[in-house]
Amino acid sequence: MPRRHILLFAIVFSVVLLVPGWSRAVDLDCAHPNVPANAVGQLTVDIGIDCAPGGPVGINIGRNGTLMMNGHTVSGNGVGGVLCDGGKCTVIGPGRIVGAPVGIYAPATPQLVVTGVDVSGNGWGIYQDAGKMRVTSVTANDNEYGGIVGERLILQQITANNNGEVEEPQSGIEGVTITATDVTANGNQVAGISAGRRVKAINVTTNGNALSGIQSSGACRLNGATATGNQHGVACYAGVIDSSTLTGNTVADILAGPRGPRARNTTCDNSFRPSGSSFPGSPAGLCSSN
Repeated sequence: MPRRHILLFAIVFSVVLLVPGWSRAVDLDCAHPNVPANAVGQLTVDIGIDCAPGGPVGINIGRNGTLMMNGHTVSGNGVGGVLCDGGKCTVIGPGRIVGAPVGIYAPATPQLVVTGVDVSGNGWGIYQDAGKMRVTSVTANDNEYGGIVGERLILQQITANNNGEVEEPQSGIEGVTITATDVTANGNQVAGISAGRRVKAINVTTNGNALSGIQSSGACRLNGATATGNQHGVACYAGVIDSSTLTGNTVADILAGPRGPRARNTTCDNSFRPSGSSFPGSPAGLCSSN
């Protein structure tokens, strides 16, 4: 090869290594279970099952790393799980994470993306301390504490059922702001969906939760919601409930605040507005019976 071609190849290769967004691929196995920073890790074995006693029970994802689970399982057996080390952390299924204190834990990760993973049967399913979380096609059932917990959640095609225990009551989905589409959150020990500031939801089902189907300390904007068999079908203090069915809740189908919410094209039997120490308060006039 001419000298100038060798030199050109070396320059191009060096530039590629420095370009942000270029990720190298590495195979992950029992001897090498962790994803380096800025790399794509291809899981080739079941961690915690295929590995010998004393082997790894979890996976660390380095900063801006991606884990491809390729249909495999990470079995924590009370420890382990998947830990994100910062930047943008991505976990792509199909795959399963079970038996860990937290299925996917992102303590200092401003962006978390999870697609096509089952995080059932852990302490928490997914837990992000702060930042933005985008979760698609994920199942988070039967976790001892919460199903999916974070700050700013964008959720699509999620199932989060039967999370929390009587001694450790938690919600199926919990965040400061939540945008949810095609979500089912039934039978959780607090709420199906619980937002500290705002929840926007389309086509969600939240039945049989111990407290509320959907609750927000601020506003809610719901379209196509179903909530039955909870104490409160929907509890929020402003916003709009549209084209929804909220019936058969034991205390109130809608628990409203002084600024709403408004109900449009919605089937419900009763609504109340708490006042002072009075609970559930006076009729809010949002449903057919009041």
